[in-house]
Amino acid sequence: MISPARGKIYCEVLSEDTYSKSGLIKLARTVKEIPRRGKVIAVGSPEKDKKGKVIAPCAEVGDIVHFKKSFGVHWEKDGVKYVFLRNDEITGRETA
Repeated sequence: MISPARGKIYCEVLSEDTYSKSGLIKLARTVKEIPRRGKVIAVGSPEKDKKGKVIAPCAEVGDIVHFKKSFGVHWEKDGVKYVFLRNDEITGRETA
């Protein structure tokens, strides 16, 4: 198990839904428009701002988070994609 650094959130990237409910393939105009989703596996310890105030993580283990494809540090292990995100890189959250 990997432990994320202070202020980082470790997620498994979930597969994107490429088909609509009717079975048609969804196409975006540009790759930048496609949001990504990930399941939070681990959360690093809270970080502090310049004044020493603690900044709590915006997600908990088990939550589904949304982020842009260009955000975070991506890597792959055994065919599974993972990403390390900062609080400010998460654009939305679904609670478990």
